[in-house]
Amino acid sequence: MENKINFLKSFRIFKELKDNQLQKLLYYIQKERKYVRGEKIIKQNDDGIFLISSGQVEITEDVE
Repeated sequence: MENKINFLKSFRIFKELKDNQLQKLLYYIQKERKYVRGEKIIKQNDDGIFLISSGQVEITEDVE
């Protein structure tokens, strides 16, 4: 759990939160997932927040 809290603290948006606040936040964002190269993780107009712990992502836009 401490590793996850430290990970969240590495983001400026979470840096000022206390550990107990981050623990509550972890309850909602606890899912971890690994993606394979080229896999889409979110589609345009979907809601979601992704925190990337390692690797790279490419952001593209579908144009009709």
